[in-house]
Amino acid sequence: MNKGFAVFGAVTLAALASLSVSQGRTLTVSSFGLNQALIDKNVTRPFEAKCGCKIVYETGNNADRLAKLVARKDNPNVDVTLLGDASAKLAANQGLLEALDLKKLKNHARLYDFAKNPLGGQHHVCFEVPDIHAAKAEFEAMGKRVLGEPRIGAHGTMIFFVHPKDMGGMLTEIMETPAQAH
Repeated sequence: MNKGFAVFGAVTLAALASLSVSQGRTLTVSSFGLNQALIDKNVTRPFEAKCGCKIVYETGNNADRLAKLVARKDNPNVDVTLLGDASAKLAANQGLLEALDLKKLKNHARLYDFAKNPLGGQHHVCFEVPDIHAAKAEFEAMGKRVLGEPRIGAHGTMIFFVHPKDMGGMLTEIMETPAQAH
């Protein structure tokens, strides 16, 4: 599991685990929906089994999900949301986000340092894909600006980046899954 998934999983699980009312409930997570099969396998299903709840995802881009949060301000139906920096700041400024009580998050200390403050200090996130060229074509078909052609990255596998303005303000690296664990 790469750090992008680790951050998403750790922050989401820490937030959800703090909800003592989660057992027997359906929890709604608003996210980008990228690599949902991997998130389900590595985060969702283990969490559901451990906490006895059901997690459903509301997916889409930042603008659409922020608009839904605004529209539902008086009757919110999302328990946890994952937004890019700019959208998260807009949501916070509009009173759409509730501050986490870190004293209730028993595993907060186990998060990566950069995940403890998700609105600051993070350079980029990375998502693994099985086929870098298919992923590039899919991002381009969605109108996302791919920054250059796929090239060899730090882990010796093919990568490309997607422009932050197309990814909610976050520089996003797409990396082909390495043949060997990294």
